[in-house]
Amino acid sequence: MRRLACALALSAGLSAPTSMLGAQTLTFEGFAQGTFFAENQFEASHGVRFFAGSNEAFATVSAERVCDGDSMWANAPSGCGALAFATGSANGFDVPAGFTDMFSLHYLSPNGGGWFVVMDGFGGSGNVLASASLTSTGASPCQGGLFCSWREVGVTFSGTAKSVRFWSAYSLSTGEAVFDDITFGRASQTTVPEPSTGVLMLSGIALLGGWACRRRRRPDTP
Repeated sequence: MRRLACALALSAGLSAPTSMLGAQTLTFEGFAQGTFFAENQFEASHGVRFFAGSNEAFATVSAERVCDGDSMWANAPSGCGALAFATGSANGFDVPAGFTDMFSLHYLSPNGGGWFVVMDGFGGSGNVLASASLTSTGASPCQGGLFCSWREVGVTFSGTAKSVRFWSAYSLSTGEAVFDDITFGRASQTTVPEPSTGVLMLSGIALLGGWACRRRRRPDTP
């Protein structure tokens, strides 16, 4: 037991704690109206790539004056940009590194609804980890005749997700379904020591362990 304790104490000085990544959010800011998102558009910044081959995911910009857009929506949860799909067929994105715990989004769909599924395989394949319906947000306009009744939907799940797929009973074209602040990843982050603090703590444990081991190996003195 003493040898095991010594080995653990000494090995503690060789490793530092690793911190877990928090949730990632796609806000779709900084794109011109109608910009199609390439498959790797967000991969470098958020680890997300839209499904290959369709090129159906595109940017839509609020028609609010400050945004200089020409869409029929406003009052986004953040900024001026949002996501729309060109058709109502299955669309979505992969997260190559995977994500856990939760998925949420804000959406605006005055003319109809749809749903999304969180999957454990790429391309919307594999097992369903979570799903949610996207009901109509209604056609009540805000000032200027713009639709602005955003709604938030979120799910939690077990396992590691690799993709999210969207469907709709209606065409997901501009003005019919818009998505913003798509968030995926860990719902809660375990608190870990700051890297420098953790290293100091582990170094201290290692020193104490090493001192204890050397003390036990020292021959008894009369």
